[in-house]
Amino acid sequence: MLLTENMDKYEGKTLSHFENEYGRKLKDLHMTTDIVIVFTDGSKIILGQDWRGSECYFSQYDQV
Repeated sequence: MLLTENMDKYEGKTLSHFENEYGRKLKDLHMTTDIVIVFTDGSKIILGQDWRGSECYFSQYDQV
């Protein structure tokens, strides 16, 4: 399940914007495969496709 562990480190953070996997700021979330959630303090959560057989999920890959 997405973001169910270590949630306390995100508590109180404010969302700044979303980026694509190339660091470009997104205006919407249509037709994206990877999403980077950027907080106002500069920290990021990188989410991307996670194929498991014929099922596709978003999984947290990385934290910067």
